[in-house]
Amino acid sequence: NAHFVYDTGWRELFFSGFDFTLYAAIALLFAGSFADEHSTRSSSGSFAQILRVTRKGRSPTFNAKLLSALVVTVLLAVIWCGIDILFVAHNYELPLASSPLVSIEAFQNIDTPITIGAYLAVYFTLRIFAALALASLVCALSEVLKKSIVVLAVTVPVTLFPAILSALGLKIFEFVDYIAFSRATPLVLVSTEGASDWGRLIFTEIAVALICAIAAARAARSWSR
Repeated sequence: NAHFVYDTGWRELFFSGFDFTLYAAIALLFAGSFADEHSTRSSSGSFAQILRVTRKGRSPTFNAKLLSALVVTVLLAVIWCGIDILFVAHNYELPLASSPLVSIEAFQNIDTPITIGAYLAVYFTLRIFAALALASLVCALSEVLKKSIVVLAVTVPVTLFPAILSALGLKIFEFVDYIAFSRATPLVLVSTEGASDWGRLIFTEIAVALICAIAAARAARSWSR
């Protein structure tokens, strides 16, 4: 069943564009998270070499730096999401959050009983997860590549180039399109198209989590060796 919902505000929120400001903030903040330790030189070598011979300079330091980056990322993502919903709520109505999600025309082909309010929680969770994935990747590259400018030079094409290919009609890149991943709703629509459940979306999220975990493990090994 569906309800008659004035959904202009909901569509404005759920289909908002890619947030380049948050993307840039994460990339610029964490590109040097480990690289700066390698670029800072002294007569004894890089500061990373000095730091790693201290009692907690290896795994504890790596874990603390990575955890700090992830916590800051969550705070940034929450602030950005909060600004988005405040802006939309100020300019539009967001009525009947308890109505079925299929009441919004763009979601009418999704076989799900969840409400608009429940999807709102899913939407922001996916956006925060995308921000965490980006931060994990940037931190890992920061240790492996050891130069901030190189980290940025690698991060940008890896995360944004698939979106260009997807826009050109190469559908296979839809599932590695970070822009769609970060916007959440495009990924949801692609993942649930013709499906009776959210299995493909869940698989995509798990795959991204595994890739980030592998990248972080590789970076941890590089830092601690």
